[in-house]
Amino acid sequence: MAIRSNVVTLILAGLLGVLVITLLTKKRENHAVTVAESPAAAESAPAASSVAAAGASAAGSVAAPAKDLPPTLARPLRVAGVGWELIAPALLQNDGIEPNEKSAFGKAGLRLSLSVVDGAAGANQALSRGGDDDAGSDIVLVPLSSFLASYEKLRALDPVIFYVSHWSRGREVLTTRSGKPLDSLPDTGRIGLAPAEHDPATFAALFLLDAAGVEPARIDLLSSDDPKAHVRARMRQTADQRGGVQQSDAVLSTAEASRLIPIVAVAQRGFIQKHALILKTFLLGLLEGQKVLTEDAAASARKISKLDGAPEPVALLGGLGELGQVSLSENAELFGLSGRGAVTVESLLARGFRLWREAKLSNTPGPESVVADGRVVALLIRASRVTQGMAPPKVSVPEKPTAALLVHRARGKSLDEDALLGEVGLLAGVFPRSPLLITVHRGGAVDKKRSEDLARQASDRFGLAPGRLQVGKARPRAQTQATFEVLPIP
Repeated sequence: MAIRSNVVTLILAGLLGVLVITLLTKKRENHAVTVAESPAAAESAPAASSVAAAGASAAGSVAAPAKDLPPTLARPLRVAGVGWELIAPALLQNDGIEPNEKSAFGKAGLRLSLSVVDGAAGANQALSRGGDDDAGSDIVLVPLSSFLASYEKLRALDPVIFYVSHWSRGREVLTTRSGKPLDSLPDTGRIGLAPAEHDPATFAALFLLDAAGVEPARIDLLSSDDPKAHVRARMRQTADQRGGVQQSDAVLSTAEASRLIPIVAVAQRGFIQKHALILKTFLLGLLEGQKVLTEDAAASARKISKLDGAPEPVALLGGLGELGQVSLSENAELFGLSGRGAVTVESLLARGFRLWREAKLSNTPGPESVVADGRVVALLIRASRVTQGMAPPKVSVPEKPTAALLVHRARGKSLDEDALLGEVGLLAGVFPRSPLLITVHRGGAVDKKRSEDLARQASDRFGLAPGRLQVGKARPRAQTQATFEVLPIP
């Protein structure tokens, strides 16, 4: 019995040894799991956590493109601007107006055709024709105010803003009959406004008057030369334009309100959804073109002036001088992907649609769906590894406050703090370089403690530079609960 047990043990041990040798000498093969992935998904995979969180909060507007999108168009991408200065960065990267395989765009695989159209009407016509038409366009670069004015006509196209290329700085000017600031206008009664022929100046006037307490319902739109007008909206005189006004005549302009009139890129919603990667390539080239312009604007203007139909360098430089370039980081804030600023594409659109409707310039309500789409900006941010928002601009606060550029008064029987803070944030963003004062009234005196509390809340909520918003000493008017002052740029 013992012998049989030993034999069984030896057999089992032998079998175990054979098994061990087999496992050790067996050839191992690597097995890979293939996962199908769209180009858009591949680009967005390494997104920074800050951008991913922002994308989740704006899921509707930054959704990834569909998986079956073609990477290229079978024809050139057509882009139109309402001025040579708006398409200047793209012209530099395209080495001209027509598609050029040797240009930076051509080497990136993008055939680009550029054109200049005559104002908002020309942009509307180009967008209506579409990029399949040689006289049409896939994208138009226009002031946001022109988009507002044209939206009712273009609603069926479903136009959407997907990028901000510039800010208009100093082109839109307000003058008053008395030559005094807007705060000198009557608190009650009708106010005559002589609007400009150009939508941006009219929008600037409506926005700034509304902020100063003159609601659109109180405004009578007069002819441009009516002597009874209290306020006139004009475009600043430039080298190639007559009939404007000099900056010295202005009581307020977009030189101070430098984040009021953005130049926006507009396309049909369906085109953006279908060709987000192509638009990303275009915007990357646009950003590179902006760098070239920044490095040597004079040389860039001379180069562009040699193209057929282009303006002289002096005229082009004048137009470029009235524009402020918008960075990718700033676009992230404007589309709500980062930052705390109150100035966004959506906030400007919401205010603009309200003003346009209340001023009887439009009879239809605002759009039912959001007309700002940040998906292409999100793709750019992820590809560029942008993880931080803009730093607040440095603002010099004068020791002795001067007369205010604009005064906003919170009226009513009681103070609506949320409404006041919202207006403070918006105006602080529209006037990014101006010192600010806030005064909460209690009887005929300043409620210093409450003023300091609101100043602290606004600074924390909107990321204002330290010390920019301070407690003021404004005197109250009838039924005024608080006064917010925007001071001149030091």
